[in-house]
Amino acid sequence: MPLLVLLSLTFGLLAQHPQVDSLRLAYDAAPNDSARLQTLNALSYALLLSEMDKADSLARFMLHYGDSVNIHSEDAAALDYMGIAAFVRGDLEQAMVYYEGAETKARALKDSVILAGAIGNMGIVYMRLGRFRKAYEYMLEGSTIVEAIGFQRDYSVSLCNLGTVLQELEQYDEAETYFLRCIEEAEKIDHKTPIYTAYGKLGRIAEGQADSDKALAYYQKALEGFSARKEFYGRVNIMYYLGRFYINQRELGKARVYLDSALVIAQTNNYPEGLLYSLLGKGVLLSQQKQYADAVSHLKQALAIDLANPRNKNLKQTTLEELAKTYAAAGNYEQAYRYHILYKAESDSLRIKENLAEVRGLQIEAKVAQINAENKLLLAEQKEQVAALQNQRLWLAGAFLLLVLIALAAISVYLDYRRKQAYSIELERQVNHRTAQLEASNQQLERFAYIASHDLKEPLRNIAGFVQLIQRKVAQRYQHDDDIGEYLDYVLRNSKQMSHLLQDILQFTTAQKQDLTYEVVDTNKLISQLEGNLPYPADAAKTYAIDYQNLPQVQTNRAMLLIIFKNLLTNALKYNLSNPIKIKISAEEKDGEAIFSISDNGIGIAPQFHEKIFDLFSRLHNRGKYEGSGLGLPICKKVIEQLGGKIWLTSEEGKGSTFFFSLPQKV
Repeated sequence: MPLLVLLSLTFGLLAQHPQVDSLRLAYDAAPNDSARLQTLNALSYALLLSEMDKADSLARFMLHYGDSVNIHSEDAAALDYMGIAAFVRGDLEQAMVYYEGAETKARALKDSVILAGAIGNMGIVYMRLGRFRKAYEYMLEGSTIVEAIGFQRDYSVSLCNLGTVLQELEQYDEAETYFLRCIEEAEKIDHKTPIYTAYGKLGRIAEGQADSDKALAYYQKALEGFSARKEFYGRVNIMYYLGRFYINQRELGKARVYLDSALVIAQTNNYPEGLLYSLLGKGVLLSQQKQYADAVSHLKQALAIDLANPRNKNLKQTTLEELAKTYAAAGNYEQAYRYHILYKAESDSLRIKENLAEVRGLQIEAKVAQINAENKLLLAEQKEQVAALQNQRLWLAGAFLLLVLIALAAISVYLDYRRKQAYSIELERQVNHRTAQLEASNQQLERFAYIASHDLKEPLRNIAGFVQLIQRKVAQRYQHDDDIGEYLDYVLRNSKQMSHLLQDILQFTTAQKQDLTYEVVDTNKLISQLEGNLPYPADAAKTYAIDYQNLPQVQTNRAMLLIIFKNLLTNALKYNLSNPIKIKISAEEKDGEAIFSISDNGIGIAPQFHEKIFDLFSRLHNRGKYEGSGLGLPICKKVIEQLGGKIWLTSEEGKGSTFFFSLPQKV
């Protein structure tokens, strides 16, 4: 079809768009083909958010027109717009092909704007597929380019996106760094939305690290900001987070205020996703308050909204789980069993979908890699042809200008160079191959750690859940049969023991992989916050006291220091027959180090076992007497060594123990 006919049809499709007339006039008045292509680029970009199909048609025409006049300055933009359209249609494989083409063209044209957009869009595709590490790599490169060209608004948003990806990867320290940088950059240009979004996400991280004061402060900042701007999306989300926060803090009155407000705002503004979250949170709250009928009503409303228009892959699973728990708490075990089965089916369905998404991501990568390999092969053939032509010309010139002996010497040198070059290329190929093998091995190890923490723990949770349901079901019928109760208790204890073991294995294997962020930590405040989260002694009649004061501040990783103290204090409570249990924490500063000591009046450890207790799965007592996985002290040792310190102890059997560990006061 002639180009003029194609152009007339394309503009005809866009006749009702308010920007079309002015851009069409600009197109008609364009002095040359290059100006016309630039006008087509502007029009296609303007239509991306409003009329995606028309923007796609115009981008294809722009690419065809550029080929016909041999002008390729707008090719990268056209391919990027075509990729966006394919992504919106759900054709992720085709979207990646277009984005790869846009990246290649943009690099050739040195068009940093389109290059950053194409790379960032590839990151979004990988995020949609759940391949967060790949998404992070591409988003980081796109963010670096945006920063270099001075696009501050896009740069602040890209920092928030990077933090979100790292949060999905559970790399919370790095995620926190990106969110703080996002706030800093957005404040420079008064770009409010990413600031308050980042505050909300920082609150989630702080809450996950048991830093309640910090989490509440971040949530309040986010809520104040969104409220001042009257952005109801952000207000509803933050109110939901605050509601769940106060539920976890057992301050149910405050939780109800926030969840009721979130529900009203979501209903008033017809915000389905916010309504879903608010109903879910309100259902959990009502269940905690033992208002089971109202709790079931709210949870079923949330489930109906999610079924009508799925919003989040985990919301349906969470809602079904809460319904099962609520029915069980209300004593309706038949309905509890029914919803537990639905929850289990949804969990299995999600796992299958995640595996399929990973396979699809690998297929897309393979397809893109194949296309890149073909392009590289064509480019290599072109280079070989050019090189052959140049060598021929050099040979002819040498034949006329140089003597025979000089020509022979030159040929000898050239052949030697080619041999060395071939050896260098082969060596580089072998290095790249071995590097790829190591990377693949590391990915397999990471995948194994994920399976240990998730896929293996899921059956254990199901076993424990069903055993608890069975206990309640048969409690009255077999109340005089002590054996049945003992057997069920035995299954529950072993399920919990296996779950703790898997969690400790994961913590041990991931301890040294994290890229640590250091900050000044107030040790007194950290111990104060930790006290409320320590397990009670196995003997409920026992009391305990932890004596500490004037502990120094250290520059270290807060989360890692929390792990050290939690494990050591838990051991001091667990392996202790005294009443009351007495624990003393003290410290001294020496040669640039802070040396902490934790003393107890427990059962003590014989000297011959002082080294053995730091070995993996090492236990000095059977599980029937003291629960545990045998990984607490090895985890402490690994974390302390990663932070640049060491751990040791003094103890005698029956006379208590004192554990010492040192940390650099400044990194």
